Amino acid sequence: MARKSAALIQEFTGGDPAIAASLGNMYRTEGGENVSSSYGMNISPELWEYMSRAGAVLRGDS
Repeated sequence: MARKSAALIQEFTGGDPAIAASLGNMYRTEGGENVSSSYGMNISPELWEYMSRAGAVLRGDS
């Protein structure tokens, strides 16, 4: 699931690191759950936490 999410983000940003950084900043400052829910994606806090951890593992941040 985390790999699919990363692939979708890559597709959305077109591989542009500046766009990816801006997107990440928006999620950090506005809160990922708030951003997602404003676009109709109601993600539970537990799933959000799981995906955040899985993404960190994929990036090597953990």
